[in-house]
Amino acid sequence: MKNAALTVFSVTVTLILLMLCDRFLLARFAGPYPHSLVFPAYSVFHHETPEFSYTARVNSLGFRDREWQTEKEQSTIRILAIGDSFTFGWGVENNQAWPKVLENRLRERGYNIEIANLGRAGGSPGSYVQVARKAIPVLKPDLIILATLQADDLAQTMMETDTSTVVKDNATSDSFADRVKSGVRSMLPNAYTMTRQYLKKRRASAARRQLLRDEWKAQAESLFASYGDDELARFESLDQTVRDMFLEGGLNPALIGITVSDPAYVIDTFDTDNPKVQIALDKMTEHYSEIKKEAEKAGSSVIVLSVPYGFISERDLNNRKKIGFSVLPGMLSSSLPDDAIRKVSEASGLLFLDVTNQFRIKAETDTLFFEYDGHFNAKGHAVFAELLMPLFEECILDKGGMVIQPDECINRTP
Repeated sequence: MKNAALTVFSVTVTLILLMLCDRFLLARFAGPYPHSLVFPAYSVFHHETPEFSYTARVNSLGFRDREWQTEKEQSTIRILAIGDSFTFGWGVENNQAWPKVLENRLRERGYNIEIANLGRAGGSPGSYVQVARKAIPVLKPDLIILATLQADDLAQTMMETDTSTVVKDNATSDSFADRVKSGVRSMLPNAYTMTRQYLKKRRASAARRQLLRDEWKAQAESLFASYGDDELARFESLDQTVRDMFLEGGLNPALIGITVSDPAYVIDTFDTDNPKVQIALDKMTEHYSEIKKEAEKAGSSVIVLSVPYGFISERDLNNRKKIGFSVLPGMLSSSLPDDAIRKVSEASGLLFLDVTNQFRIKAETDTLFFEYDGHFNAKGHAVFAELLMPLFEECILDKGGMVIQPDECINRTP
């Protein structure tokens, strides 16, 4: 019993000493605990293809941007741009993505504003809810922009509603490992934080040296090996350059995976009488309504912004056809993609804005998308941000703070 008591005493004293050391010594060196709002903190992505080469660096809060303070000055207008890879800035450097271009242009015009780029490659309305839940309480924005990609976000929601699989929410998991981790974090918060930061930076350094092209090539080989006769026939009908880029890891295999398995992936969203489209629109409304509720808790406003996709000019339409998408000439002038997003916005009680018509005019003379990859190039991001400027100045902002004027902006035809 004496030995047992001595052991308990020794362990207790050791824990107390460790906790004191953690609170008073390590606290001087430990930075803020990463929130990982979108990506793991300190991640580094390097993407290189025949069309572009760029590096994306994630900050300590877990999104692709400069370092941010969670608290802001009262006079600063803080905006969160939530979206997919078109918002993230796939293929371009951080300061070339439209949220950062818009931020810089508004600052040049005298607005005390900051726009956080919370874009995520592969994002969809369902994941926008997850990002909003994490980011709004931490960053406490004045405004949230839901950057909705024409047709594609609706198509992804159609896939989500078709799957009907129940995913277990592990957020409340109470496994032994979780309890141990929670206990260590409670007793030794600074040691825990420093260890996590060290491991994340180490993994980020390794990621910097690994090119995505190698991974894409392996995925492409695996995908090609799985094709049946119908899929092989569709693949062989693709442009030769597209096939070569795909097999060599120079083109996102997920993109070709979609066009080979479901060429009508986008065009199906134009059929608004399709019950599957209606179900997906209802689901998007549910997602956006949930984000609105999260925003209201923080006293934030929300707007929905339409992001033009690659069916905007004859050149871009042909490029989408080149990689296997089913297309129709009428898509060049159709308002259906924006009408669908507007319908979701109105049903959610949110302001809807678009610059599609002006973007179409610009796309007639300027190349605004990567030819094969299909994302905005640097010029596309710059043009999109420039076209947004009047909308933000007329409908969203004034020099003294945030102003939302729905009556002047709803149904506004650019």
